[in-house]
Amino acid sequence: MESLRKAFCLICHGLNSTPQSMHALRDFLNGMGIETKEVVLKGHSGDLSLMKDISALEWEEELLLTYQDIRKKADEAGSPLYYLGYSLGGLLNARIMQKNETVYYDKILLFAPALSLRFTSELGQIFRFLAKEVMIPTFAPKDYRFHNKTSAGAYKALFEILTEVRQNQFKNLNCKTVIFIDPLDELVSYSGLKKLKAKYHFENWEIIPIKKDKSTARYRFRHLILDEPTLGKKTWDFVKEKIKDFL
Repeated sequence: MESLRKAFCLICHGLNSTPQSMHALRDFLNGMGIETKEVVLKGHSGDLSLMKDISALEWEEELLLTYQDIRKKADEAGSPLYYLGYSLGGLLNARIMQKNETVYYDKILLFAPALSLRFTSELGQIFRFLAKEVMIPTFAPKDYRFHNKTSAGAYKALFEILTEVRQNQFKNLNCKTVIFIDPLDELVSYSGLKKLKAKYHFENWEIIPIKKDKSTARYRFRHLILDEPTLGKKTWDFVKEKIKDFL
């Protein structure tokens, strides 16, 4: 019964990531007695054509509606509500927390959140000037990507959200948060996240650097840190223990 659940958790995947890429983390939380609900953003299910017609507002509305559903369940059960986001999922939630001050979580788990990008990632801003249906090849491992290309419209939506979060000076984000990131992440800046924490006095943030095991040679993409195959057993076990301690 829901009333016996320890907690609830809303989960959101990354840009052009398969929703299934979050399932190892989901299953781990379920094993802790945490009921989870996943949001699947437009363009990440069904036909590839859906990715060619995306807006930031649509993604925000999808996440907000899913939040409202699981928030109701958590409140009815008298249980805490957590959030788990990867990459875009971390950024998107920051935006809805800024726009809707009634959106809150007891604790937040983020994996390589797109809140601070490397300079090379920022160059992706040029995609905002392309027609949104233009498709750009992606080099993420095929086991974890939804399509082998990402639309310019999807990149435009991501950078629009990031711009809005920056313009609002990352307000409403100083809640209990653990962030996992590989310092050599190709897309998200580890030093940039640390600077955000210091600049905005996010004393409730804990940023945990992690390093892939040598056994993950097949998944050298350091932005991908979601399960045992992408982290290696030793690091995956470390991440799970940190999550247990935090929640």
